[in-house]
This record gives sequence, structure tokens and C-alpha cells, in this order.
Amino acid sequence: MKNASCLAALVAALLMGTSPLAHAEKVCAAGGADISSALRAAYEHFDKDLSRTMRVGSQEGLKGFLARMENYQIKISVEGDRYIVSFTPSKYPGGTVKGGGAEYVVKKCSHQIERVRPYM
Repeated sequence: MKNASCLAALVAALLMGTSPLAHAEKVCAAGGADISSALRAAYEHFDKDLSRTMRVGSQEGLKGFLARMENYQIKISVEGDRYIVSFTPSKYPGGTVKGGGAEYVVKKCSHQIERVRPYM
């Protein structure tokens, strides 16, 4: 996966204390799902979805911009027994972007994706 280094850098930053989530519960009582596993599940699913939808045909302009993972901001929050992982497009140099990205609800203990809500 060519974006693995981006994901590794993000996970390292989270675990080294550069985020409020660094002090969040790392390991679930049910046995081992941590925030990096939840992030990885959402990241890999979103990257695969981009490959299927945005990385076909012409890669020019906005479509080419949205096809690259490095053009998304990733935010993680905790809601009860779930992590919410959001992917939103970074500022597009060619104008305003409405929509794009998605929100993932990932179970803490199993790091299974429970729901995906595309941003339209």
C-alpha cells in the first residue's frame, strides 16, 4: 500500500501524545483493539473506495485532487464504544469543494466498521 507511510506517521503522532486522543483508552477490555487499529480499518476502506470510484478515467482537476489520500484531513473522535473517523478534502487550490470524503463509525473492541456515511 503506497499510503502506508502516511498512515504510519499519523498513528505515530497520535500515540506520541500530539493529539488529545493519545491519552484515550488504547486497549479495549475485550482484548486488544486500539485506536490505531480502528484508524487503519477506516483508512484502508476509504483508500480502497477511492481506488474503485475516483482513480478510474481522467485524473485531471478536482477529480485527480480527490483521488489522492494526501489531499484529505483525518479527524478521530470517541463516542462511547465507537471511534468516529472522518475524511474531509483539504483546501482545493482550484476553488471550493462541496462534499467529498466520508465518516466511518468503527467499533472500539473489534475495530469493525459499523457504518460509512459518504459526504455529499
